Amino acid sequence: MSWLTRVWERVREPRHLKAAYAVFYSITITLGLIALIAPPQSISGELGPVLTVTWGVLALIGGVGGLASVFPGWWFAERLSIVVIWCALGMYLLVVVVLQVTSESGARWAQMTIFALAAGLFYVRWYEIREYSFEPRR
Repeated sequence: MSWLTRVWERVREPRHLKAAYAVFYSITITLGLIALIAPPQSISGELGPVLTVTWGVLALIGGVGGLASVFPGWWFAERLSIVVIWCALGMYLLVVVVLQVTSESGARWAQMTIFALAAGLFYVRWYEIREYSFEPRR
């Protein structure tokens, strides 16, 4: 058995969901890094540098916390990470909504829809793990 198979076998069921959420948390980490390294100008211009760094750091912290807690089953930490991710998404979404309402050109409906998708995806995970602080051992 290869080392990869042995590692995969050590992950508690449902493995496929934990792996999927690990990917989503990794994408959130990437979002935070992009926000810090090369923030979108339309958003950073509206928020200013301090709030742009804030939502980038929130995304980064939420993603790292979620990634670190999804496999061991530390649900209290994963739930906290999800709330931090929601705060980052909410800050960005608020600016997108304001730009949609106040801007004379450009539609931002697609961006708003993507944020609703992301928030909903993390809501599903939060709802799955809401009852316990740690994953119950079988």
